[in-house]
Amino acid sequence: MVTLNVVVNLYEEQCINCGIVFHMPMGFHANRKRDKRAFHCPNGHAQHYTRTTEDELREQLAAKDGELRRVSIERDDYSMNVERLRRRLARKK
Repeated sequence: MVTLNVVVNLYEEQCINCGIVFHMPMGFHANRKRDKRAFHCPNGHAQHYTRTTEDELREQLAAKDGELRRVSIERDDYSMNVERLRRRLARKK
């Protein structure tokens, strides 16, 4: 007789339609998050992931880059205004 012990790491999910809690292998979950293909709950309801964590992080990074550009432009504008005011004050002396 042969005894085989297998460990499978599972991801817990809840169906967006019927609310049933079910589990799927971590590898399967990672693949569906990446490829956004449909999978089904045990009751047959199709569902899919719309964004991966990577997608969310890319969006956050893009937003921060945009904010950094905006703040840099504002800083440059303020610096030019300060310099302009200094020149005006120097001329009045």
